[in-house]
Amino acid sequence: MLVTMSVTMSVIIFKKRKIMNDIKLTSDKIGKKEVKKLRQKLLKDFLHTFPLDSLQGMTLEQYTNLNKDDSFCYWLESRTYELGSIWGGSSYKFGIYEYRIKTNIHNTKFISDEKYAWYARYNKPTAQEAFNVVKNAIIKIATNASYGNFEVLDTITELGEGYRWKIAFLYSNNQLIPIYKKDMLVQLATHFGLAGAKAMPISKLQAFLMQQKGDKDIFDYYEELLTILKELDYVQTTEATNETEDNINKQYWWLVASPKIWSFSKMKVGEIQDYTLYNENGNPRRIFQNFVNAKKGDIVIGYEANPVKQIVAIAEIDTPSDGQHICFKKVESLQYPIDYASFKDAPELKSMEFIQNKNGSLFKVAPDEYEYLIDLIRESNPKEENKQLKPYTQENFLNEVYMSEEDYTKLRLLLQNKKNIILQGAPGVGKTFSAKRLAYSMMGDIHESRIEFIQFHQNYSYEDFMMGYRPNEDGGFELKKGVFYNFCKRAQSNPDKDYYFIIDEINRGNLSKKSVVNMMSYRKTTSSIRL
Repeated sequence: MLVTMSVTMSVIIFKKRKIMNDIKLTSDKIGKKEVKKLRQKLLKDFLHTFPLDSLQGMTLEQYTNLNKDDSFCYWLESRTYELGSIWGGSSYKFGIYEYRIKTNIHNTKFISDEKYAWYARYNKPTAQEAFNVVKNAIIKIATNASYGNFEVLDTITELGEGYRWKIAFLYSNNQLIPIYKKDMLVQLATHFGLAGAKAMPISKLQAFLMQQKGDKDIFDYYEELLTILKELDYVQTTEATNETEDNINKQYWWLVASPKIWSFSKMKVGEIQDYTLYNENGNPRRIFQNFVNAKKGDIVIGYEANPVKQIVAIAEIDTPSDGQHICFKKVESLQYPIDYASFKDAPELKSMEFIQNKNGSLFKVAPDEYEYLIDLIRESNPKEENKQLKPYTQENFLNEVYMSEEDYTKLRLLLQNKKNIILQGAPGVGKTFSAKRLAYSMMGDIHESRIEFIQFHQNYSYEDFMMGYRPNEDGGFELKKGVFYNFCKRAQSNPDKDYYFIIDEINRGNLSKKSVVNMMSYRKTTSSIRL
C-alpha cells in the first residue's frame, strides 16, 4: 500500500476468445434498394432534428433523458442503427447520461448526482459542467467532420472512439463510411491491399477506404463493405461477454451461489466449476430442465445469495449437461458488484424467473432481461477496450520522478517485502505523483484498473472503507460494501497480478478509529483478530 500525508500517501499490494460477429445484412430481408432509401431517410431525419448549427443550443435534457426516443443519445445508438452500429456496452460511452438506477457509488472513475452520471476524468463537479465538456467535444467533432478535417478527430479524447466516429459520419456530408470499429476497418483496408493497417489511426483507414469507393453511392459502397466482411468471415477480438449481436444465438442464465457452500467472487477468472444436477439428497434440482437445456457457450450471470445478495461475476457454460453434472467457466469478475436492491423492482425484470421465485440454482434469463441486466452491469463495470498497455519501467520512473536509483530500489524492495509504505513530505512535492508511478513501474505497464486511489478525511469511517449497515429506503438496514472491500475482491479474482491501493492524506483520517488502520496492517500470523 502507498500512503501520502500532507507532510503526506499509501499502496497495498495484493497479490479472447474469438467470437464470430455475425454480419446481419438488412438488405437480405427487404432488398438493397429499400435499405438504401431507409438509410438515406434516416440520415436526412437526423440532420433535420439535430442540424449542425443547433448543437450549441442543445440542452442536457435534449442530449440524454429517459424519454429515450427523442434524445441525441438515443438517435445515435438506436434510431440510426442502420447507419452503423454503436450498440451495447456502457452508457458512459455518451460521456454523461441520465440514469434510472444509481449503481456506481464507490467507483472513483465516475461522478453522479441525483439524476445524471458522468466521467470523473472530466474533472467537473456538476452535471451541467460535465455536459458542457461533452457538448463542446461533439461540436468540435461535427464541425471538423463537415469540413473534412478528419485527422483532428483522432486527437479528441473526451468521447469514445466508436461514438466519436459515428457523430463524424453523420455530419461528414457522406465523406466517411459508416463503420466505426477499428478492427473492422483494419480488416477491410488489408483486404484492399493496405500494408501496416493495424498501426494506422482511424482517419487514415477511412481515407484509404474512401479512395476505393470511386463514384459509387456511399450507401451502395457501405453495403458492399458489409458483404465483404461477411464473406471474409469477420472475427472480432473481444471478451466472452460481448453484449451485442455476437450473442444472437446464445441463451442466458442466472446462476445462484450460496456463499456458505461456494463463492463466485473467490473463483479465479478462467477457473471451471463443476455443478451437480442433483442435490445432496439425490433429488433433481429445481427447474431441472434448465440444466438440461444449457448449451456450451451460453452466458451466465453469477449471483451470490444471502448475505451478499449481489451480481458478482459473468461466466459461460463450458461443458453442457451429461445427465449428472454441468460445468461453467468464470470469464469476468465485476469490480463493482450490483446490489439486488438496485434491480429487484425494475419493471423490465418483473417476469424474470429468479424474481418470481428465488428457490433454485439455475434460472432462465430472457434476451430483453439480459440486455437490461448487462446495461446495468456496464454502467458500473465498463468493458476495457482491448488495447495494448503502455509499458512503464524503472527507467521511466527515474526520468519522471526526482529520485536516485538507489532510493528507488530501496523503496521498491520495502514495498515488496512490507506490503505497505508511507511517503511523507511537504505539500506539493509530488508524493501522489511518485506513488502512482512506483506502482506503474512495479506492474511493468500503465494499468489503471489495478490501482485504486482514495483520499482520507476526518469523517471517513470503517463503514465507508470496508463495509457496514446503512439505512435503506424501506426503513430498514442493508449491508453496503466499501471501496477497500471491493478492491480486495477485484485483486482476489486475479491472483496472478499485483494490485495497488493508494491512500492520499492518510494523516487527515481519524486514526483513533483503529479498525480502519488494523485492516490495512500486514501481519505474518495465522491467528485471527476480531475487530
